[in-house]
Amino acid sequence: MTDYRFLEKIRETEASANTRIVEARADADALKQKAREDADGLIESAWHQAERFHAEIMGEAEQAYRALLAEAAAQDHASLLDDKTVRRLGAKLSERIVELIGRR
Repeated sequence: MTDYRFLEKIRETEASANTRIVEARADADALKQKAREDADGLIESAWHQAERFHAEIMGEAEQAYRALLAEAAAQDHASLLDDKTVRRLGAKLSERIVELIGRR
């Protein structure tokens, strides 16, 4: 009778251990799922933050570009060279361009 009780106690302990293993696996799966969801949320938040930062930087760059254009438009770009020199330099530049294109 004692052996029977001992064997029954072993079976109960094994069943309890198996139940705990199943519960632990379920808990681990739930924790993994929560970690995935948290990570997804962090990644999505980071993407939104990066998009806002990119938009801000692009806005600043566009403002700087427009300021440069306005400044350039306000300046007088009259050449200090006489017409003869400008024509001569234009001809040399044209020759050089044709020469470079011909080397392709």
